[in-house]
Amino acid sequence: EARINAEEDAAYQNLVQLLGLPPETVKQIEAAVEAEAPPPEGLADRLTHTLENFVHQ
Repeated sequence: EARINAEEDAAYQNLVQLLGLPPETVKQIEAAVEAEAPPPEGLADRLTHTLENFVHQ
């Protein structure tokens, strides 16, 4: 099974586009998320949560 489905991917790509973050920043955030212990939520939820924390720093 894929780690992320097509709907989650589309929602995530839309979020990244709306935030207007530089690609390098997105890569850094994604790497930080991948380094964390996997919580019970899905990848899209983890990425969204991490992006929210990053934006509100």
